[in-house]
Amino acid sequence: MKKIFFFIVLFVCKSLYSQEAQLNYHVDSMYESKADYLLLTRIVVLEDSISNEEIVTRIKNWSGLNFVNPSEVLVNETKQQLVYNYVTSFRASGMASFDWYIRLVISIKDNKVRLQYFDDGNVYRPAERAGSMILPAVGARTSHLRTYFNKDEDTRCRKMFNEGLMNFKIKINSSSVVLENSIKKSTTSTTKDDW
Repeated sequence: MKKIFFFIVLFVCKSLYSQEAQLNYHVDSMYESKADYLLLTRIVVLEDSISNEEIVTRIKNWSGLNFVNPSEVLVNETKQQLVYNYVTSFRASGMASFDWYIRLVISIKDNKVRLQYFDDGNVYRPAERAGSMILPAVGARTSHLRTYFNKDEDTRCRKMFNEGLMNFKIKINSSSVVLENSIKKSTTSTTKDDW
């Protein structure tokens, strides 16, 4: 009976330790390039020959559906590149929510589209009162997501931000998949709609 109890305890401890190991989200999992604050790069290869103008139209159709005011978040446009700067958020454990700037650089070349998502820093937060404490204002773009990870040797995420930053990265990945599908989808095909 003691041996069975020992193996049960050993099994439970091992499973708890493995769950703890999964919660160690490292800074290298967040960034593709820490120096450039590059979160994600995705290359979209188009099989059909499509003009740059058609690709830009598809991207603008996507932005019209995803942003309240697409002309405000589109900060630069050329024939080969579109740059969007928008705000998204993530939630730390508890009630704390953080708004964050994302810079999306879309480059078009030779029937390929490169999507690059950059961590562009925090959004301005005014001073606020939390009980008897006054939290000071935080200027815009004064920190990056890198600040929520430990420094030097141990680059794991701080536990309070672990789940929120993992969800943030998942949100960026799913956004890039939606954009990729919008780029690949033809704008000239008509759907049967009798309204």
